[in-house]
Amino acid sequence: MPHAYTEDQLVEQPAIGLFAALGWQTVSAMEETFGAGGTDSCNLGRETKGEVVLTDRQRTALTERFKQSKHKNTDLEAL
Repeated sequence: MPHAYTEDQLVEQPAIGLFAALGWQTVSAMEETFGAGGTDSCNLGRETKGEVVLTDRQRTALTERFKQSKHKNTDLEAL
């Protein structure tokens, strides 16, 4: 029987719930597969656990934000 006082129950799930309540898209990556070639639902495009920032997703989101903002002349290459 799993113990109720796990990092998943005390930290991970409350954090996922908080971010979801704030409108963020969330995913539990406990079963994540690594590498760009994976096709399952838990492949975030990371090569290793050490890649904590999903740079491709971040760049896409920032680019879309800038396109919608008043800073249309901003150099997007800086992103």
